[in-house]
Amino acid sequence: MNPTRTTSKPPPRPARLRQPARYALAACACAALVACGGGSGSAGVGTGGTGSFAVGSINGLGSIYVNGVRFDTVGASVSNANALAGAAPTTADLALGMTVEVRGDINPNTQRGTAASVVIASEIKAAITAVGVGALTIAGRTVQVTPATVYAGNIDGPPSTPPTPVTGLAQLAVGHVVEVYALPQPDGSLRATRIEFEEVSVAEFVREYPTERFHVEGLLTHLGGTAPERTFRVAGVEFRETATHPLPATLANNTEVTVSFAPAAGAGPFDAVAVRVESRAFATGVGLAEIEGLVSGWDANQQTFTLQGFPVRLGAGVVFEFDGVVQPVMADGVRVEVYGDVVAGVLVATKVEFEDEDQEPFEFAGVADCGGSSTCTASAGSFIVRGVTIDYDRNTSFEDFDPGFSPANLGGIPVRVEAKPAAGGGNRFIATLIASEQ
Repeated sequence: MNPTRTTSKPPPRPARLRQPARYALAACACAALVACGGGSGSAGVGTGGTGSFAVGSINGLGSIYVNGVRFDTVGASVSNANALAGAAPTTADLALGMTVEVRGDINPNTQRGTAASVVIASEIKAAITAVGVGALTIAGRTVQVTPATVYAGNIDGPPSTPPTPVTGLAQLAVGHVVEVYALPQPDGSLRATRIEFEEVSVAEFVREYPTERFHVEGLLTHLGGTAPERTFRVAGVEFRETATHPLPATLANNTEVTVSFAPAAGAGPFDAVAVRVESRAFATGVGLAEIEGLVSGWDANQQTFTLQGFPVRLGAGVVFEFDGVVQPVMADGVRVEVYGDVVAGVLVATKVEFEDEDQEPFEFAGVADCGGSSTCTASAGSFIVRGVTIDYDRNTSFEDFDPGFSPANLGGIPVRVEAKPAAGGGNRFIATLIASEQ
């Protein structure tokens, strides 16, 4: 058995700076995460290629950032099985906080990639049944929010008044219909990355979208009864089968599914309209993968767990990266990003990053626009990039600009931005870093 050793940190991602300093330890993690031998682990995703696969939330635009990788989406196909009828999604629909699966290629040295396809997948669309402190309940399912949760949508006001943008939890109420993108937690609850307001009530939703359905994704359990009147749960939400919409005879417990159901208020049981089985197997040809999520089913003896439903095993010499000086402990519910090779249908991790979504910056790349309502001055100001407003002040760092540069001259310059949500939320951010990409 080789002792745990500190490794040199890989080159920093060009678009993600860690604060405080990030530490890396190479180990074959056993029950207490002590080294068990093996060589040094790779800190990158691999050599790239069309067999690269990423699962996570969009935490930046330009084209999109997923798990810190900047993907060019020009020419990529975009799909969303839960999209409104007749509204085929395009790359223009990709937005902050959406959970996606990206297939394409990744260059591990630059953390840049090219997306061939992007699949959008929300966890639930239904009516809110309760709103609490830092959380809400949707169709009986608990949804936790964090300072990094992105809000979208507008609430209509009285006639002749403009709609009010939804910028935070305080604006949401029981009965509102919302769509939630989130990271599933081991107990079936969700940690929201994006909440989209749809309508003020189920009745308004049905009036606006008479043919649309609600949906829930998760693990099917408690299957009972006889077709066509079976009952079951998905992520704790109760459903019943009806003769009007018979479901597949192959329904089975412990299957990852998405259930579409007739719009209704309350916490169920709901009338299921359709059930779609969601594959959590890596597609043929995928050799490299990186997945962001919350650890579930951690087995310290086997060094295995699942992440977003995909099987993961810690490889020999796996590298752990984390902020601070004390390495976090692997456990269910811990948020991580895992990188590695897909071997016999399992992601064999070469690197595990312990994540804190409240500390991770949002990332943007594009040309700074100081026109309109934005004003760039030498000491503080704001500009538009990728459709969002970026504020900066004396605490913002500027990098890679020519000597003598002044922020008053930001307009028209291609930039890369790391930012935090501004007070009040919405489509506004405060920059911690602005770097020139000229």
